[in-house]
Amino acid sequence: MSSSPSTKVKFIVGPEFKLTQHYRDKAWLESFIAYFECGNLHIRSNENTVDYRCRNLADLNEKIIPFFQKHSILGVKSNDFLDLWKVISIMVNKGHLTDDGLDQIQIIKSGMNKQRLVDISLAKDSLY
Repeated sequence: MSSSPSTKVKFIVGPEFKLTQHYRDKAWLESFIAYFECGNLHIRSNENTVDYRCRNLADLNEKIIPFFQKHSILGVKSNDFLDLWKVISIMVNKGHLTDDGLDQIQIIKSGMNKQRLVDISLAKDSLY
């Protein structure tokens, strides 16, 4: 979410699905572009990594989300996927154009990825 003085609610929401791998797996990430017919690669040469990124709302809603609904993500990242799905649902229903919708998205975002609180006992159990 970034500020935008020209919009009614003063913010723009930019959803993103990103998958990062070591540079040696670049060809595998390129196959995502061919398979989904969307997204792009971002090479971070200073970190020797490559990101597959999809930021288009329609592509996220019609291609990425359905794929991962059918082929479940395992582990802690499954929670981030569910949160992304919630944000996409809010946006598809135009909720991001309201203050309440933006508040919901901000709450969801504040608990995603590195901000997510993980119960160590649950994380430990998933390793076995």
